[in-house]
Amino acid sequence: METLDRANPDTWPFIMQLKEFMWVSGYGKNKALELVQSGELPAKKVRGTWLISKDALLRWLEG
Repeated sequence: METLDRANPDTWPFIMQLKEFMWVSGYGKNKALELVQSGELPAKKVRGTWLISKDALLRWLEG
């Protein structure tokens, strides 16, 4: 995750896993899970892995 710059969304992957979201946002695991499980942060769970699109994350950050 050293290639991800927290302040530069251009370095973020198009789809990120929860651990990448945690790195970018600075949130811990419990808060990150709370956000995706509640639907506050748009995400999909695929084969047991939470996936968050960069577009959804940017919209969420703006809101």
